[in-house]
Amino acid sequence: MRDERDVSVVVPTHNRAALLSRTIDSLLDQCADGVRYEIIVVDNNSKDDTREIVESYCRRSRDVRYIFEPRQGVSYARNTGTAAARAPIIAFIDDDVEAERGWLAALVRALAAHPDVDCLGGRIEA
Repeated sequence: MRDERDVSVVVPTHNRAALLSRTIDSLLDQCADGVRYEIIVVDNNSKDDTREIVESYCRRSRDVRYIFEPRQGVSYARNTGTAAARAPIIAFIDDDVEAERGWLAALVRALAAHPDVDCLGGRIEA
C-alpha cells in the first residue's frame, strides 16, 4: 500500500522549540474533511530541543516527519521540505503559528475551485 498524501505541510524552524508544539498540535488537530496530509518539520540547524520535541511527535504519529537542514536560512529549510514532500500540494506554515482547524480543508477546496491557480495566500492575523 502506497502512502499517498494530498498535502505536505512544511514547517521550517530554528530555535523555536518552546513554540513548536503549539504549531504541530494545531496541524494534527485539523478538521481535514478527508484530506490526507503529512507534516514535515525542517530543523534549520537549531541548538535547542527542537529535534527531541519533533521526534516525540514522530513516535506518536506517522504523519509527522523530522528533517535536519544544516544550511542557515528559511529558504534552505523550505526547499529541503519541498524536496522531501510526498504530496502534490505543498503548504508552508511558520513555527510560531496556530493553524485554524479548517485550514487544510479550505486550502484544498480553494485549489480545487480554481485549478488555474498555482499559489494561494491567506489573511494573516497578528
